[in-house]
Amino acid sequence: MKRVVVTGIGIVSCIGNTLEEVINSLYNAKSGISFSDEYKKLGFRSHVFGKPNINLEEKIINVYESDFLDKHNPLRKIPTLVINELTIMDSDNICLYLDSISKKNTLFPEKNYWEIMSMTSVANGLMESVLERRMESIRPDNEKSNNFINKQEIRITRTIKWLESNWNNYNENYLTMDQIAIACALDYTIFRFNDKWKADSPKLNKWFNEFVKKDYMKSTTPYDK
Repeated sequence: MKRVVVTGIGIVSCIGNTLEEVINSLYNAKSGISFSDEYKKLGFRSHVFGKPNINLEEKIINVYESDFLDKHNPLRKIPTLVINELTIMDSDNICLYLDSISKKNTLFPEKNYWEIMSMTSVANGLMESVLERRMESIRPDNEKSNNFINKQEIRITRTIKWLESNWNNYNENYLTMDQIAIACALDYTIFRFNDKWKADSPKLNKWFNEFVKKDYMKSTTPYDK
């Protein structure tokens, strides 16, 4: 059986953390497998592992204090995708770009492209309202605006009711961008606000409960450190 090594430009691995390091390791047959004293102490049958050699703390960038993004995105907003000389800002645009170079089924089928984009915008707006409410609620009492918080809560409730009444019974075998956006927005609503919407949105809740079981949703569930 032939061995296959799949690598990428954004790789972090036991044989290197950059494209050059990985290529060099492959050319020189350098192994990333090493002895693990921890595995031995735990009584594992295998005492070896492939552990990346990287200091994650050194890689963390505070976008509010660093000028790292300035030459690419003057707003200092993430995500910002930089590929060679190309800079793409905003999640939706990045998704459109990645979809355009993918060989798989598109997340933006032409048949209902504008419907998908509209639903995605509604989902993005829901997440923005949840975020704005959250940011306002954690301000000092003498600075926060309860009126502003109430307006965001009304907007959140109204938006979820609209999604419920305009719900599309999605084909579970075909993923589109609006499904991802809606699921992420609802997940964030639960995380930063509450899950009371579930009781009043049975169609949305049923779909959401199944959608969040997918591996890519479970691996990106928001949480507090």
